[in-house]
Amino acid sequence: MPGKIKSRRTKSHYDFSATLAGVLYVAALSLIALAAINTQRALLFAIMGLMLGALLLSVIVARRSVLAVDVWRDMPERAFANRVVYLGYFLRHRRRRGTAMGLELTEVSRPRPMESAGAYCLWLRPGEVFKSGSRFAVRQRGRYELRRLRLSTRFPFSLLKAQRDVRQLSSLVVWPALGRLRRDPLAGGAAEISDGAPSQVRSGADEFFGLREYRQGDNPRWIHWKRSAATGAPVVREMSKPRPDVLYVVLDTQLADLSAGQRRLRERLIRFAATLIEYAFHREYQVGLAVAYSDRSVSLPAGAGRGNRTALLDVLAEIDQNTDRPFSATLAALPRWLLRHSHVVVIGADRQRLGDLVAIRTACRRLTVVTPDEVDGLFEDDPRAATDAAGGEGT
Repeated sequence: MPGKIKSRRTKSHYDFSATLAGVLYVAALSLIALAAINTQRALLFAIMGLMLGALLLSVIVARRSVLAVDVWRDMPERAFANRVVYLGYFLRHRRRRGTAMGLELTEVSRPRPMESAGAYCLWLRPGEVFKSGSRFAVRQRGRYELRRLRLSTRFPFSLLKAQRDVRQLSSLVVWPALGRLRRDPLAGGAAEISDGAPSQVRSGADEFFGLREYRQGDNPRWIHWKRSAATGAPVVREMSKPRPDVLYVVLDTQLADLSAGQRRLRERLIRFAATLIEYAFHREYQVGLAVAYSDRSVSLPAGAGRGNRTALLDVLAEIDQNTDRPFSATLAALPRWLLRHSHVVVIGADRQRLGDLVAIRTACRRLTVVTPDEVDGLFEDDPRAATDAAGGEGT
């Protein structure tokens, strides 16, 4: 069965609400009932009975439809801001008979920055599964939660709306929007040192490191035939991999005040940091990050791979309105051993507020300080970025 999260059945939690057509219908029914009672005409009683039957049929069919269908959503756990997120909704008719028709699925209490999403199914036969695709975009970074789905129908006569809420918790982490680097900020700082070490993969094909005895499972192509003939035993070439390039991003997240200008400036620096990190991962750097939240400092050691990339971008996505924790607290909590052999890029809104960086300069291989003036020449921001500050507080 598709989808990662199954819905919880809540048969007893459903309700009805009258539509505009239903209100007019009940008003007409009341007038006909009043006329039938006053005139005692059989035709009016017959019409009243038919109208009551239609109303009762609407209640039975609509109730059966919303209780016979299971629903769930399938959505990614992470996405970049201002990019389309594709969302799948699934409806499954779990009963053996009776077609459910006119089903509408909507999100309840969706996060404010998230555009509306939902699905509509014209009819669903017993045992069938219906999938509807939807898409939306979130302009603001942060962590957002979708808590409930609402299944409703107005079938057969649109006189009333039967609905059932299904509790289903899904979380979406929205990473900062990506821009474009005008030029390589890491130029001149890559691979200044290339210390060799034995490769973790046997007989890698990077650089020659030395010779060793043949082991079971080694590639025969790497046998050194001349040395093997001289020693009388198979000898293979051991290959090595150069030390990977290391980037460490240190970001000043403190807001001087909560004005719109300060928040927009910080959001731009956060987007620049995310773009730089994404660029470095594509260049096969090992990347680390140090930032401060309002209640703590976070230092992630440099690493490669998708897991480390996800962890770093998650940290940037959840930066809060830090007005109390200064950049000096971030530096104080930053272990110097994390910076060995790395190119450190310090990003801040004010060079004076960054303070003395001598300790960082002596601990790392290369130091680059980027302030808003330097960002203009390095970074082209996402044109769809929000003009107001994101705040980073998902709902």
